[in-house]
Amino acid sequence: MIVVVYSSVICCASATANAYIIVPPRNTTGLEGSRIRLDCEAAASPANITYQWFHNGVDVRLVPGLMSRAQIATDGALVIVRALRDDTGWYRCRPTNGIGRPPDAEAYLNVTCKYHVISGCYKYNVDHKNVPICFRPAFLRRFFYFYTTGKRNEYSTVI
Repeated sequence: MIVVVYSSVICCASATANAYIIVPPRNTTGLEGSRIRLDCEAAASPANITYQWFHNGVDVRLVPGLMSRAQIATDGALVIVRALRDDTGWYRCRPTNGIGRPPDAEAYLNVTCKYHVISGCYKYNVDHKNVPICFRPAFLRRFFYFYTTGKRNEYSTVI
């Protein structure tokens, strides 16, 4: 009788790799006062990733007023709660797990002003008479109402 014994050895290899970016930040435009999120997701082995963000080359933690309105989420995203015009600029995400040279990715954030609805009436001197001129914006047009001798005449111009 022949007995065959098979032996199998299972070996676990531990691979280490520096962080690499899976989801880079994208160029974004947001309104002043709104919540803006710049994504940056990375993977690594070991997965103890920390994220660092820069605004125009300066660590966001050192930009006056920015970190009081912003936070770095656990997934690496930079979230600005109440964006200001001063937040406009280049943002760079740099994830690292402490191994190798950390990668980085950059995106431009453009913060635009909120529009303001302007309306009102003004007195305008027409032939030595005070004539009220009223206007109100509607969509992308501004309508002017001229009241002369009790009649309403409407004119519009593109803003």
